[in-house]
Amino acid sequence: TGRLAARHFLEEALEACTSQDIPLYLGSGVSAASMRELPVSGISGIIVGSDLRKDGVAGAPVEPRRVLRWMKAAAAHFGG
Repeated sequence: TGRLAARHFLEEALEACTSQDIPLYLGSGVSAASMRELPVSGISGIIVGSDLRKDGVAGAPVEPRRVLRWMKAAAAHFGG
């Protein structure tokens, strides 16, 4: 969809997965800009696509500068 799920849905999913020891991967709408809206802990991984691509368009070539921006945002948010 290209849009991050509403915070309350993320929190519900995180609680359900954590209580059952199930990994939680986020796959839609996670971008360098939306990263700050994510919980800091409990997420097992993030599937990212269009935010790394030229002009943010799915299927376009990956742009190294966008990858670097994304990784810097992830490191700043998650402390890595």
